Order: sequence, then structure tokens, then C-alpha cells
Amino acid sequence: MNLIKFVKHFTDISADFWGLPFISAVYNRGIVNGYEDMTFRPNDHIIYNDAFKMIVEAINYSFFAETNGGYPAGYQTVAKDLELVARDFVNYTHKVNRYEAGVLIYNVLDIPIARKADNEDGFVLMDGVYDTTSPRMTLRMLHDKSQTQE
Repeated sequence: MNLIKFVKHFTDISADFWGLPFISAVYNRGIVNGYEDMTFRPNDHIIYNDAFKMIVEAINYSFFAETNGGYPAGYQTVAKDLELVARDFVNYTHKVNRYEAGVLIYNVLDIPIARKADNEDGFVLMDGVYDTTSPRMTLRMLHDKSQTQE
């Protein structure tokens, strides 16, 4: 989706909005989505449920979340299983501040990313152990790789 088409998709994002390329990139990857009223609400706060969904989508674990009940319960389960938060965490509707967002991102950096299985039946963790067809891959490794290519 090009940026012009993207701007037309959401009624509250203008073509000169500073965050447009970033929002467009994560929207196109399915990490975030807008609201049913065709808005994105870029200045709204997010809550833990939203942060869990974005993180789980970013590492392609949505399959696991959907098989555990979808949004929000399945994403909460996956977030706890990945130890993004403590097992007894219950503040799902609490607004996420910058520090808390940083902790969540830090906690996910070294978790193996999942990829669609070759047979299109589920997902495979790119952990380099069980998936011998793909090397280990994490968000940290993707970031490091992109930094060396610049």
C-alpha cells in the first residue's frame, strides 16, 4: 500500500504527518490496525493488551495467540508464556508508559521469530534447533543485520 492510499484509508492521518511512514510500515506488516470508524488515532495512548498484540504480531506469534482465544486473552497468554510480563500480571487495561514499553521491547528482543511453515500448515520457530531449515532469527538479530547493511 503506497502512502497516498494509506492516508486515504485513515481519516485522521494527513499526508504530512511525521509518523506516517512508521505507521504505514507496521500497518502493512499487520502489526497494528485502525478502528472500525476508519481512524488510526495516532495520539492515543495504548494499553497493555494493545502492546501485547503489537509485539506478538511483530514476531509472527499471532497463530499461537489466535489458537489461545484471540484478542485479548490469547495475546495475554502468549505474552506471559514468552515472559514479557510476570505470570501473575493482570493490568491489561493499564496505559503503557515509555519505560514499560522499553521493558516489553527489551524482553522480546531475543525470542526466536516464527515463520509460516513450508507446508502452509501453521508456523515454525526460527530457533535454529527445531527448525533446521532456517537459522536462528530474533528481532535483535534483524536489527543488527539492518545496521551493518547501512
